[in-house]
This record gives sequence, structure tokens and C-alpha cells, in this order.
Amino acid sequence: METEMAPDHDYCVVPQTGARASNLAEENKALRRQIRELQQQLELLELRQRFGIERLSASDEDVRFYTRFASYRCFMAFWRLIEPAVTHKMIRKSAKTASASIRTTVGN
Repeated sequence: METEMAPDHDYCVVPQTGARASNLAEENKALRRQIRELQQQLELLELRQRFGIERLSASDEDVRFYTRFASYRCFMAFWRLIEPAVTHKMIRKSAKTASASIRTTVGN
């Protein structure tokens, strides 16, 4: 007794399936590009939200509190004056690194 089984899947690619796969590949590529662009925008927004002098520029009182300069304009004038002499980026130390270097200096 022979039992005939129906095929589970047809693995033959027909033209409509190939075109659909091509469309999906293009859509995938476009979505990946959009994700990269959105990630760059997010990084830029996060950078703008960080604490920096630009955030204080609207308030001379805040600029005076954090920098002791009378205004943002005065601070920027000073910066433009010294900027050409700055040969390397300023390095920020974390509190942990700073305290370790202080202990090392004091211990010697």
C-alpha cells in the first residue's frame, strides 16, 4: 500500500517572489540608512544637552557663576584670544582619577 504525501513547500522561486525579495532588500537598505541617520541625530541632541558653556549663553548670571566672566560675550572674546595657543585638547579627569593623582602627589 503506497501513500502519497502532498509537498509541504514549493521551494521554486517564481518571478513575483524574486521581485518581492528585491523590494524587501531595498526597503531594508533604506531603513538601515534611516536608522544610521537617526542615531547621528540622537548623538547630536545628546551632545547639545550636556553641560557646556553654550547652555549658559542665554544667562550672563549663569556665565558669571560658572566662569567668573561678566558675560558670555566676554568669555568668548577671551576664548578667541587664547584658542590659537591651545595646542591640544583639554583633558577632563574624572573624580576617581583626580583623587588618585592627588593621593600619589601627596604621598611622595
